[in-house]
Amino acid sequence: QGCRHVSTLGSRNMSPPKWTVERLLQAATGLYGPSSDAGERRRADRELSSFQNCDLAVSLSMQLLEDAAGWTAATGPAVAQALTHLLAQTLQKRLHRPASLKGRAPSADEVLRLAEAVLERDFGRHAAASETLARGLSAVWVHGGALPIDQALGALVASRGSAQGAVLLAALASLPEEAGSKELKAEHRAQAVRAVSIAAVRVLGVLADLQDVSTEKRLLAAAAWLRAADASEAVTLLGNSALVPLALQSAAASSSEGESGDSAIADAAGEFLDVLLKQSGSSPTALAPLIDVTLGLLAAARPTSKEAKRALARFVADAVEAWNWLFVSASAPAAAQWEHLLEALVACSTWGVESAVVTLRAWLSLHTSAQKAGLSAKYAPVFVSAVRALRMTSRYPEGYEGWMLQAQDDFREFRDELRDSLRKLCCGSAEVLGAFVSEVCGEALAPADAPWSSREEPLHALSAVAGAICQGLAAESEEAHVGETALVALRTLAAIGAQAATSLLGHRQLMCTFLVCASVYVPLLATPHRSPKAVALAVGDEGHGLDAALVNVLLVARFSLAVPQECTERPDAAFPFRAKQDHAGAVCILKFCMTCGLELAAGSAEVFHALRADHAALLQAIAQGAPTSLPGPAVLVITQALALVAAYSPALSHDLLTDCLAALGPRSTTELPATAVMPLASMAEVVRRCKRHTDAIGSALETHWGVLAEACCSLDPAAVAKALAAVAEAAPPQTLEALSRLVASTFERRREARVAFFDPVVALVHRSRSSSLGDSGAAPLVGELFVGLGRLAWLEISGLDGLAGRRLQLLNSNEIRLYCDASVASAPDALHAQERALLEAWARCALEVGKQAPGCLGQEALRLFLRAATTALSVPHAEAPPRLLAALSHTWEDTPLRARWSAALDEDLLPQRPIASSLLRSLLKALAGQMPATC
Repeated sequence: QGCRHVSTLGSRNMSPPKWTVERLLQAATGLYGPSSDAGERRRADRELSSFQNCDLAVSLSMQLLEDAAGWTAATGPAVAQALTHLLAQTLQKRLHRPASLKGRAPSADEVLRLAEAVLERDFGRHAAASETLARGLSAVWVHGGALPIDQALGALVASRGSAQGAVLLAALASLPEEAGSKELKAEHRAQAVRAVSIAAVRVLGVLADLQDVSTEKRLLAAAAWLRAADASEAVTLLGNSALVPLALQSAAASSSEGESGDSAIADAAGEFLDVLLKQSGSSPTALAPLIDVTLGLLAAARPTSKEAKRALARFVADAVEAWNWLFVSASAPAAAQWEHLLEALVACSTWGVESAVVTLRAWLSLHTSAQKAGLSAKYAPVFVSAVRALRMTSRYPEGYEGWMLQAQDDFREFRDELRDSLRKLCCGSAEVLGAFVSEVCGEALAPADAPWSSREEPLHALSAVAGAICQGLAAESEEAHVGETALVALRTLAAIGAQAATSLLGHRQLMCTFLVCASVYVPLLATPHRSPKAVALAVGDEGHGLDAALVNVLLVARFSLAVPQECTERPDAAFPFRAKQDHAGAVCILKFCMTCGLELAAGSAEVFHALRADHAALLQAIAQGAPTSLPGPAVLVITQALALVAAYSPALSHDLLTDCLAALGPRSTTELPATAVMPLASMAEVVRRCKRHTDAIGSALETHWGVLAEACCSLDPAAVAKALAAVAEAAPPQTLEALSRLVASTFERRREARVAFFDPVVALVHRSRSSSLGDSGAAPLVGELFVGLGRLAWLEISGLDGLAGRRLQLLNSNEIRLYCDASVASAPDALHAQERALLEAWARCALEVGKQAPGCLGQEALRLFLRAATTALSVPHAEAPPRLLAALSHTWEDTPLRARWSAALDEDLLPQRPIASSLLRSLLKALAGQMPATC
């Protein structure tokens, strides 16, 4: 140790080895070489980082970059390329911060020659390193005093097409950013920024006329100088320059190719156009020539690919959004240019989904500006044209079923976005809304032999404005006013529903969209029943025919339950029968039951019973594992719908719950499908929503306890426990004792799944605190049930092979076993995962019982729980059970409960040792992280 200590002291006094070319090449090979291992790469990375900060970094970088031929062959092309880039970065960072330079600083001519040489080496493989050095050149210019902008421009024009010209273009492109560097003193920085701003228009003029250079680099340089230029002068210049046509053509042409280089050109063109629009928005006097150029290019453009159309559409949309503040105002004169630009935006909206989607924001922005300026009427014809173009794009095209899945998803997302946009564009005034509804309803009523897509899209559009049409239709008002627009929509839905057999059977998507549309017009469809006087006043005798609309739509929805929600075979696979994520027919039925539950429950409730029969058949089929058109979640939606209606009638509640329980009955196969638990979920839903009809619900449950008990022993325990917990919270008081026996017997029989069955106890605890059900029988049952489950749980862990047996062996052993974190779980005497889960569930239940119903935690329950808890904490475990510790360390507010806890500790765990009892409680507090700082 002494030798090592002396050696360490000696090494601290030694100076670090001097950086040489050989050492640098060795470190680069270690970091970038293909045969280096991870340790070598880490060491080499530290070496090169220290090189970048050493005093010789600049001189060695210059030396190696100038004399690359002497070392590139020895390192190989990959290492040479990486090291060249590293050396260029090192030099550029030092030039950017002159204070870090030691010795003579390289001149601008030296850096220019070096960047040129690097670019010409190895057929341009080191272009990125050359651009980095070009940024270093701009740093030398900025820190050198007066900026040689005119000289650089002259040299650029003279050397265009050469390596020197490429370096100068890159240096000029980075000069505006370098001029604002915080490495400059404030006064020097202000002078540099001012010089750049003054020269910006001249530079843009040169770039506009520059030929034989990279289009990408030229546009990037133009964007950088345009940011720094005076907006009015720059936009005036660009309105008559070649840069704007170049950018628009590059954006369109590059987007159509798909090559990586073309993508870079498109990005550069997009950046330039974005800066141009931002600058032009603050210089209204210079817009006229720019708009003329834009319109001329758009008129001549013939984009063929989706990407090219999208690029041009995005520019037009951005231009409209950037300039509408100028043209859309009460004082602004009418401008033919602006009208032509809006016509171009309408045309872009017809170029397909990819183009139409980027125009939506521009249309909404224009609509908002027109409303604020009070020009909605003036711009109404424009919005009508836009809506027609967008709607035409949202129509399902021929061959849609053959599209790629991503393209189909994009199309559906566009339709959803368009629906939201139509809601804003068409609901600004009653006149616009009326004209829109009349137009789409006329198209929706086209003959049945018309293409299905031409009749489906109008229904999709009509659904967008349902909120505005149904607004003001009170639930049960005889004074409701039914306007002409609402009547047009009502007549349309009634006519289509009456002729559903011929008008909706042409395609599954057509029926799906009709049901989605009808589901948002339920208040309107119910108006003839709720406000017959208002409808009769508006339409006369015709109102007697409109009252059948609601029933007809419900019949269509019921018929649609036979239509599969999803299909695996084309073409139907491309048209899921969904509203959001559930079956469209089920959602439509739910909307009707939510709005018209009282009407559907009245009288003989014929519609309800018809739907109930369908629901019972679906539940039976799903429970048996038979194929059905609806998945389980959609069937649960129908359960929710019918439960909303049944909540108005005890008899309907009894019948619906009986259907759910009957579906749990005998099965045709011994193998249980995964969907066999669906009747349990439906049962819980009915009990929860119809809980006010206590006698009806109790009668149905009492008749089927045997069926329910059999299901509890065979179905998924988590689903069973969840259903029993839901029933425990809402079941009638007279059923609670039978429910408790069911929970206890299931807990005893299903030893492998006991964890989940503490949840019904927690539900009963919550119920005991609720006064809504008006019963007081839950609290005693909680105490009895908690004790019973605790006895069974303790028996499970107290045997010789259980947790208590392993604890006893551990205490009687003369060995002291130490485990690392990784080996605790596999220790023979450790806490097993199943035991841990059972104890955690038990502890959670104990906490809830103690907090909500402290009187239910009796002496026996506490003693059992404490035995199990201390046994679990005595054996090894990787992590202490948090809920167990939380229950033991909880500060109880109920005084009698605190006394029972203390008695349980003293009498059972630590007899005749009150001091040891206090120590144990403190220890448990510490394990839970709750020990006071003063202890």
